[in-house]
Amino acid sequence: MTPPTLEGLLKWILTALAVSLALFLLGTRFYQGYGDLRTQALRDSDLVGEVVTRLPSVAAEGWLSRLGPAWKVSTPPLAEGPVDRILRSADGKDWGLTLNRQALFAELVEENRYLLVLGMIGLLASVEIAVFLAYGITRPLRRLSWGCSQLARGRSVRLPLGRGVSFELSHVTGVFNDLAEQMERWRRVQGRIVRMDRLAALGELVAGVAHEIRNPLASMRIHLDLLADRLRDRPELEGHLEALGVEMDRLGRTVDQFLAFARPRPPRRERLQPRDLLEWTARMVGSQGSRGNVRVVLEAPPAPLPFWGDEDQLRQLLLNLGLNALKAMEEGGTLTLELQETPEELRFAVEDTGKGIPEKLVDRVFEPFVTTRPDGTGLGLSIAQRIAQDHGGNLSCRTSPGGTRFILILPRQEEPHEEGDGLS
Repeated sequence: MTPPTLEGLLKWILTALAVSLALFLLGTRFYQGYGDLRTQALRDSDLVGEVVTRLPSVAAEGWLSRLGPAWKVSTPPLAEGPVDRILRSADGKDWGLTLNRQALFAELVEENRYLLVLGMIGLLASVEIAVFLAYGITRPLRRLSWGCSQLARGRSVRLPLGRGVSFELSHVTGVFNDLAEQMERWRRVQGRIVRMDRLAALGELVAGVAHEIRNPLASMRIHLDLLADRLRDRPELEGHLEALGVEMDRLGRTVDQFLAFARPRPPRRERLQPRDLLEWTARMVGSQGSRGNVRVVLEAPPAPLPFWGDEDQLRQLLLNLGLNALKAMEEGGTLTLELQETPEELRFAVEDTGKGIPEKLVDRVFEPFVTTRPDGTGLGLSIAQRIAQDHGGNLSCRTSPGGTRFILILPRQEEPHEEGDGLS
C-alpha cells in the first residue's frame, strides 16, 4: 500500500479544520437564533395567557390566534398529547399550548437564508484555501526532494528562493544551495585531480614516445637533405623529395606538440602590450585567411594597459585559436579578434562564423586528443588551456551552429621586484 503524501495529509487536515470551523460558526448562529425565537415565543405566550384568563372563551380564541405558527393550540388540552402549558379563560374553558419547534426552525431558516448561502460559499472557499495552503507548504518541500534526487544522481542543481515562503523553509533552501555548491566544487576538484593524474601518466608515455621518434626523425631529415643535394641533377625526383620533406616537417611539428604537452615550460614574466599580441595574431592568420575568403576584424582599445606574461606562449595560444577558427570556416566568413580590459583582468576573444563545435564534444574540447578534424592531434586546445592556467587565467568556449567563440581571461600580474622566471 502506497503511503499517503504530506500534501494529501495536509489537504485532508486543513479541509477538515475549515469544514469544522464553518459548521461551528453556522451551528452557533442557528443555536443562538433558535434560542431567541423560542424566548420570544414564550414571552408572547405569557402575554396572551394573562389576557386570556380575563376574557371569555369566545374572545380568548381571537387572542390565541395571534400566537402564530410558533404555538399549536389544542382543545381539550391533552387531546394531541403532552403540552407545554395550559391556558383557562374566565368562563373556565381550557386550551393546551405546544411549542411548534418545526415552525420555529423553518422561520429561522427563512430569516437566515442569505447567511446559509454565504456559509456554503465560505465553506467552498475555505476548502480551496486549505488546498492552496497545503500546496504552498509542500511545494518547497517537493522542490527540496527533487533537488536531493538530482544531487544523488551527480547533477548540479540550485533551487530558487521563492517569494512568500516562511523563514524556516527559505533558510533550509539556502542551506541546500550552499551544500549543492560545495558538492559541485568538490566534484570539480575531484575531476581535476583525476584529470591531472591521467595527464601525468599520459605525459610520461607521450614524452617517451616523442623522444624515441624525434631522434630518428632528425637523422632522417639530415639524410634527406644530403640526398637532395646529390640528386640535384635529377629533376624528376625533386617532387618526391619535396613531398618527403613536407611530411617530415609535419611529423616534426606533431612531435613538438607532444613534447610541449608532456613537458610544459613554466611561463616567463615579460612586460607585454595586449594589443600587440592581437595585431601579431591578425597578421599571422590574415595572410592565410585572405586565400580562404575570410575577413579578419580586430576590435581592441587603442592603448590598453600593459600586463605581465610569457610572450611566446601567449602568441602560441592565440595563434592556435586563430588557425582553428580559419579551419572552421572553409567556405569563408569573419574572424573577430577582440580585447576588453578592466583594472583587474584582460579578456581576449577569438570568434568565427563557422558551423560550430558538435554538441557532444563541447564539454571535452580541452581534453587531450579530442579533435573535430581527421588530421588534428587534439593537443592544441589542451596546450592552450594549460598556458592560460599557468598564467593564472582560464580559457572557455561558447559555440552554436552560427559560430564559436573562445574567451581567454588573464589576471593582471603584479610587476615583479626582481627578474626571474615563472609567474606567481
